[in-house]
Amino acid sequence: MFFMVSDLPSELHRVTGSRLCKVKSEKFANAMKFIVIGITDNPTPWFPPEILEIIKNGKVFSGGKRHHEIVAPLLPANAEWIDITVPLDAVFEQYHDEVVVFASGDPLFFGFANTIKRKMPNAEIVAYPTFNSL
Repeated sequence: MFFMVSDLPSELHRVTGSRLCKVKSEKFANAMKFIVIGITDNPTPWFPPEILEIIKNGKVFSGGKRHHEIVAPLLPANAEWIDITVPLDAVFEQYHDEVVVFASGDPLFFGFANTIKRKMPNAEIVAYPTFNSL
């Protein structure tokens, strides 16, 4: 199932399961593209073929240290990894081109996709949420 949300309003948009959610701003001048993939804490994650293809073709990846440990075996050999740490401004300064971000659970449910939207309102965000703990 595919959902398109033109602008993420201040109220929460919740999408769960293996559904795809695209969040787009109207203006894309010099816009970055983020593909945000929700993951669980399972040390051997399962991803559908579409997400495996995104990972296989990605160049720049980001997430927490725990996320890196989980997905490292799936990343291309020449992948660049940007740890998400505080201060977040320093993290966002490192982002360039297209970034594949791994986030816990549903990245739109008080998650990192909302942080991207707030810090880079013109960015294109494609989110692949998974179930979260709530």
